[in-house]
Amino acid sequence: MFRRIAFVRLLVSLALSAALAACGGGGGGGGEGEDDSPSGPTIAVRYNITNFNFGVPAGGDVFTSVTATLSPVPEGKVYVYVVADKPVLKTGATTVSRNANGSYTAYLQIDPSLVVGKYTGTLTLQLCQDAACAKQYALSGASLPYSIDVVAPLAVSVTANGVPVALSNGFFYRVHAGETVTVTSNVSTVWGQPTNVSTGGTGSLSAVSTTPTTWTATVSGTSTMVELRATSAQYGTNLKLVYLEIE
Repeated sequence: MFRRIAFVRLLVSLALSAALAACGGGGGGGGEGEDDSPSGPTIAVRYNITNFNFGVPAGGDVFTSVTATLSPVPEGKVYVYVVADKPVLKTGATTVSRNANGSYTAYLQIDPSLVVGKYTGTLTLQLCQDAACAKQYALSGASLPYSIDVVAPLAVSVTANGVPVALSNGFFYRVHAGETVTVTSNVSTVWGQPTNVSTGGTGSLSAVSTTPTTWTATVSGTSTMVELRATSAQYGTNLKLVYLEIE
């Protein structure tokens, strides 16, 4: 069963007043017994991508976008929807904008409730003449295959001189000058450069060694908060910011 997710909630008028008058106001009401088969000349849909492939961490707020160009642009009033064969997009989070060249860009959020696993299927664009989509415009090329790989979130642990360091206030790890600090991740990771995010302190971290799952540095100075970015080597959307407070 298809699940319809609003691709755009507001009515988009694509025709001049004269054209609307000629079309009887831009579409029928979709009453009982009305033919709901696609009508009018076939409109070609061209996306800016050929497939919708995405890797996301479970529970993460991940946003993406896709742009569709229509040819010819339909006359009359148009309601635009996207239909997903599985509930992979967060309901109510989709927005759309019409671009200067007449194309449309939809901003989508992957459903953060998806559990770890691979989700494949098809997103399909629908252009309707009424909000209930009782009367549709005929389209070609409206389907876009997707493959969404939901993976375990990147997680880290921290040790100082081999002793585990607990997370303080749910936010940072306290370390001290003279210690050797190691950050360990649960997946292959690209490590960023440590960045001081506070002012007035003298602390710093000097990297000693890195592996795909560990980052080791020596600590010097005091009173400084340092940020270390850890990004999954497989999916750039799977990342974690590690904060180390040098006391």
